[in-house]
Amino acid sequence: MLDLEELLVYSKQICLPDITLEGQLKLKKSSVAIVGVGGLGCAILPYLAAAGIGRIGLIDHDHIELSNLARQLLFQNSDAGKPKVAIAAERLSPSFPKVCFEPYFECLNAENALSLLQPYDLIIDATDNSASRYCIDKACELLKKPWIYGSIHHWEGHVALFTSKENNYRSLFPNGSQEEQDCSGGVIGAFVGCVGMIQAIETIKWLAEMPETLANKLLIINGKTWRFNTFEF
Repeated sequence: MLDLEELLVYSKQICLPDITLEGQLKLKKSSVAIVGVGGLGCAILPYLAAAGIGRIGLIDHDHIELSNLARQLLFQNSDAGKPKVAIAAERLSPSFPKVCFEPYFECLNAENALSLLQPYDLIIDATDNSASRYCIDKACELLKKPWIYGSIHHWEGHVALFTSKENNYRSLFPNGSQEEQDCSGGVIGAFVGCVGMIQAIETIKWLAEMPETLANKLLIINGKTWRFNTFEF
């Protein structure tokens, strides 16, 4: 059940006909693993914690760099050189004491993917390369778990929710989802945050068992023109 404090904190969410108290309880009982605590992960994490997700795993092996700060707003200058997962969990825990944050200072790979992802209900891709997504895709297929994909290339953003063996990432993107997966080609931090927040919304909708989701659909966003196109696959 929700205690009085939780009822007050999540009151605006609970009063939505799509969520209600029943949906909020589902969120509290849910667990999510976020692979990558970079630009996407830093946008996703606070909103999932604020939504009342009960348990959140953070998987990343990177350290904070000054070049991260323009789009990874959980971090500050004094954090340079520290593990991203540790600082993110440390920064969010005081504001969201009812949420269990579980940091894993590891690089997700074929050897550890099953053991790292198995305890969680839903997996979120917040990585910056197709190799990691293929790994998530395969692990989630074997574990029969849904996962939410997100990526950015310059002004183009992608979000999709994969839910079945037939509809998977490697079938949709046999050669990778973007020409260039890191930020070396340039990116606007606010646009990265926009894509991450869409991933967070889709997570909440799926865990609350709302019918209108991006399940087996690809959303393509143009950050210059604000054209949104959705394709079923």
